Amino acid sequence: MAAFNWQKLDKFWFFSLLVIFALGFFLRLAWLGEYPTGFHSQEALLGYRGKLLSTGLIDEIGRKLPLIFTSFEGYQWFLPSYLVAFSVKIFGLSEFAVRLPFAFFSCLGLVAFFGLCHHFFPRNQWLAVWALLVLATSPGLILLSRTSSYVTLFLNLTILGFWLFLFLKKRKAFKIIGILSLAAFLLVILMIISYWQTSGWQQDLLHKHLGFLTNPAIINSINRMRGENIIAGKPLLGKLFYNKSFYLIQLIKVFFDHLKPSFYFSTGDKNPLHGLSNFGPLLVVFLPLFLVGVWYLFKKPDLKRIRRWVIIGLILALIPSLLSYPSPNQEKLVLVLPILAILIGYVGSQLKKYQIVLLIILLLMNIGFVIEDAFLKEPIRAQKDWQWGIEELVIKVQSRRGDFDKVLITDEHSPDLGPQLLFYLDYPIDELWQKTNLEKGEVTYRQWINQIDNIKIGQFDNWQINPGEKGLLIVTPEEKEELINYRIKKKQVWLSTAPCFEATDEVRGLDEEVIYLFMKMTNEDCFLTVEEEET
Repeated sequence: MAAFNWQKLDKFWFFSLLVIFALGFFLRLAWLGEYPTGFHSQEALLGYRGKLLSTGLIDEIGRKLPLIFTSFEGYQWFLPSYLVAFSVKIFGLSEFAVRLPFAFFSCLGLVAFFGLCHHFFPRNQWLAVWALLVLATSPGLILLSRTSSYVTLFLNLTILGFWLFLFLKKRKAFKIIGILSLAAFLLVILMIISYWQTSGWQQDLLHKHLGFLTNPAIINSINRMRGENIIAGKPLLGKLFYNKSFYLIQLIKVFFDHLKPSFYFSTGDKNPLHGLSNFGPLLVVFLPLFLVGVWYLFKKPDLKRIRRWVIIGLILALIPSLLSYPSPNQEKLVLVLPILAILIGYVGSQLKKYQIVLLIILLLMNIGFVIEDAFLKEPIRAQKDWQWGIEELVIKVQSRRGDFDKVLITDEHSPDLGPQLLFYLDYPIDELWQKTNLEKGEVTYRQWINQIDNIKIGQFDNWQINPGEKGLLIVTPEEKEELINYRIKKKQVWLSTAPCFEATDEVRGLDEEVIYLFMKMTNEDCFLTVEEEET
């Protein structure tokens, strides 16, 4: 701090550092099993798979220590599953155990990020502290660190790996660097080979990492404009201007969308799975410092040496989000946050004393406002995205399923309910391939678990209950209204006038709105094939 020579205040510097670390760790670890409210199916799958790996070294389809896993959302790389397996082995099968590895490595990532800043800016100790403060209080990064975000884990591992490399290099431990680098290289090669051997890896790659190429708005625009040129008798013109060149134009447009400061400090992408839906990835109080930091980047002589690397790093960090659909993708843009934090940290290190006091007051107010919204309002806004209420649903299903021949559950509220049932039931492994639709050893792209014992998951208009069977239907209130439009046949030909089912229980959301209704079959003469008779 040039104006007041804050560099000499070693005790205050150290105290500030401890407070920021404590705050960052607390925001990532406190009430980890309870927040985010709800437990997503992909988290549940990681937890149940972790239980299988920790007890039998196999995954949910019986493979021994695989490097690529399958799920409803596509293929997954190996490391998160094995980290969760280690956590489940120690703490047991719980939401906390599933989320702990991601939060733990986020805390380590903060330490490593501070170490990197301190290494590259040794003459400006306060830059590292301010940059650390930006990431420690980042609403988007905090939420993703408390969930099974693969991108955030990758970011933290990259920062840790880079810091470890510099640490070992400084101590001339080149042999250890060589061994670790070779091991990492071989693991990556083996993982790529395993990925190529899976069915549908091209679709997975296109969907997860190259979604921009499948953007229906771009494809429809190309087809429409090429059609207009064909009608006008100029098909060659349409091929030249409305094919690959049109993708390039749209990519440039999306690139500039990624450069809007409002996205990072205010709006975000509004996806509750990527961050708090009312806020951007970074606190808005840091916006003025960021804008000044951009100006400093091109004007300050002492930033000239890093200008090129900042620009290159920014472009590389933007690529995963640029190629996604929809884009910008806030989860993938966490890769950009360390670069923004460094720019903000530089400006923070130049502030005068009264400016720091004012900024801290505004920062505390900003943090308080975000925390209040995150705990009081965000759970209600995000309950469907985080699939809140599934644990209560499973508890009620478990207490009733022995009384029915079939339990039919809608997939409307949670499209991938199977892993959550396996997780909360702690389903025994010896029944996994006998009483579910999982086939041992068969790797399926976008694996969907839709049957567990007498529980069937899917769309209600495909359900069937045969004469004499006792059935329990679990539907949304909207689906109940659709079900009453159907009349159910008896064993004979005529239609039944007696009611065939009645609501006996329900699961409510945080806003007290009904999520699920339990519809019990009350007439044994009825059977359910809802598409057969409609009035």
